[in-house]
Amino acid sequence: MELGVFPLGLADAKRVLSSIGVSGTESIAGVLGEWPEREHLNLSFNEMEDGGARALGEHLRKCERLTHLDWALNQIQEDRVGSLAVSISSCSRLRSLVLDQNAFGQEGMVKLAKGLKCCVALETLNLVACGVGEGGFLALTEMVLEHLQTNLIEVDVRENRVMIDGGRSALIDHAIRSWERTGLRLEVEEGEGEQDV
Repeated sequence: MELGVFPLGLADAKRVLSSIGVSGTESIAGVLGEWPEREHLNLSFNEMEDGGARALGEHLRKCERLTHLDWALNQIQEDRVGSLAVSISSCSRLRSLVLDQNAFGQEGMVKLAKGLKCCVALETLNLVACGVGEGGFLALTEMVLEHLQTNLIEVDVRENRVMIDGGRSALIDHAIRSWERTGLRLEVEEGEGEQDV
């Protein structure tokens, strides 16, 4: 797929950047360096997988003004989250981050949590159905409590197997109580349903 340089506004670019796949993502990566002033970037539903995410992540670091990033449904696997975390760590103005339905897993969430420490302006974080599990949720909780309490308003971690066999472990109970004390809105499953704390 040959994309070349986009002579488009951001709204048009959002429509074009849909289901571009790995080769399209690699093509757009170079163009991203020409958009360092962009504040909003929607790269969701692009099936970019690990190779495309790695290529794009290298150029994402140039977008220092980025405030909103949507990277949902891109098939990013656990072993490639490290490069994404490094890229995101350079986006210190980021206020909204959507990473729903990527297969990060517990280890990937631990890596991502390290990168998110630098995103001190973050207000909303969506991690629905990323497979973060109990270990990933605990790493996220520790990072948020230590680094992101100032501006963070809402975190969505539904559909992540945070609960064990429909129940919560003592560690998860303690983590959720910690969230409650901050006043942050946390969405996490509660048995068969969901709970806002």
